[in-house]
Amino acid sequence: MYKGKYERQDNPAAPKPQKSPSPQPSPPIEQPPRPLPRQRTRQSEPAQRTRQSEPMQRATPQRRKRPKKPTKGTYIFYGVYLAVILAFFIGIAVIMGALKDWLISYEAAQPETKSQQVFQQLFADPDWAHIYTLANPDDSESKDEYAAYMQKLVGDDQLTFIETAAGLSGDRKYIVCRGQDAVAIFTLTPDDKNVETPDWQLGSVEVFFSRYLSYNIITLPGCTVTVDGKALDESHIIRTVATKAEGYLPEGIHGYRLQELQITGLKSEPTIVVTDAQGQTVDMNYDEATKTYTQVMPELPIIGDTEYSLVLATAKAYSDFMIAGTNNLPKYFDTKSTIYKTITGGMIIRQNYSSYKFEKETISDYYRYSDDLFSAKINLVTKVTRTNGSIKEFEVDSTLIFQKINGKWVVRDMVNVDIQEQMSSVRLTFKDESGNILSSELVDAHSNRLSTPSITAPEGKQLAGWFMEIVDEQGNTTLALAFKPDASGNVTLGQALEPMTLVPRFEEAA
Repeated sequence: MYKGKYERQDNPAAPKPQKSPSPQPSPPIEQPPRPLPRQRTRQSEPAQRTRQSEPMQRATPQRRKRPKKPTKGTYIFYGVYLAVILAFFIGIAVIMGALKDWLISYEAAQPETKSQQVFQQLFADPDWAHIYTLANPDDSESKDEYAAYMQKLVGDDQLTFIETAAGLSGDRKYIVCRGQDAVAIFTLTPDDKNVETPDWQLGSVEVFFSRYLSYNIITLPGCTVTVDGKALDESHIIRTVATKAEGYLPEGIHGYRLQELQITGLKSEPTIVVTDAQGQTVDMNYDEATKTYTQVMPELPIIGDTEYSLVLATAKAYSDFMIAGTNNLPKYFDTKSTIYKTITGGMIIRQNYSSYKFEKETISDYYRYSDDLFSAKINLVTKVTRTNGSIKEFEVDSTLIFQKINGKWVVRDMVNVDIQEQMSSVRLTFKDESGNILSSELVDAHSNRLSTPSITAPEGKQLAGWFMEIVDEQGNTTLALAFKPDASGNVTLGQALEPMTLVPRFEEAA
């Protein structure tokens, strides 16, 4: 029966069993035993438990020592130790707080941070009037105009900014943009250029507001207009106004007339002076909304009693002659005039009448051309009672032009035309694509047809039309289609013309 290795060690004299030799485990002191297979380990578990429990049975119990009480020196040592540690951490906290404040101040003073702050302050929600004041501290009159322009231009669009080169000044320069368009510039300036980390502050602000001012001047023909001391010539006339009376008046005598001149491209408000033909300065009214100067015109005279009676008596004399054949015309007409010869030399067919009377006279459009010339329009209705009892109205609706000859007022002309009807001409300026003037002339504003200059289209293209140039106060030019002529260059008009500068635009040929 196998008794285990511990039993064989206790009795070394015992005879060894007669079995095939097997490897013996080394003594436990000299060499640890090799691990046995699982089944052998299970068979030797009692022996192992006995071996492990033996040292515990042989251990001698020891007595616990009582801890020593800390001395006074120990308390002092640890108190000082904790105080030093606490002071160390407090010092670190103070140093870190100061370092943090310095870093914040340092970061805030850097141009990258400062530029962002300035942009947010000025352009995130821009006050354009304030920005204009920063850029132009000596010009407070234009800030409202600039603010209105920028508000319309930018609206609610988001602005951005980029840094650009500032030259040798040592400043930092930034461009404020709306999309791809620059609207302003601001700079940052260091407080001290000799230190390594200066504090950057707002330096200057610049806005892009180059005004392109245009002024209109309305005067009487014959007046001279000077702008900042320079006289304007006829090329600045963009509109003329006259009446149909010009075709019925003696040479050198004119009716109601006006001329309108225009000066463009001014950068600031000019000094405009208007003088008459005698060199005397004339008074002008100014309209800020339209930037138009208008000459103060004398009030038109009202027809007097003498002129009124003369016009009415002349119309009655003409009616007497036409109805009854009574010739009192030499009393009122210039017998040498064409109109007198026309009236008296024509064939007149009269009908029998029993009576007639004048009624419903209306005199209007009185105009005094000179001390010796005036005109007035009269409408006189004469009721003619025929011999058969029927009533017919005979109407005079004409304009009489009176001239004083040898101290006597006589009719020099009588027309069935409203000679006070105004006629206007406007200037049309045609340019080519390079800006060269092809033609510039005054044309009838009420024409039905217009001929445009001939122009050669580039190869592969055709004329799309003539476009009107519209220039705003900032010099920005926009184009609007005005005329699309036919193959012959003619345009059929449906409304009155206005002064225009026109340029061609081309499109791909059909």
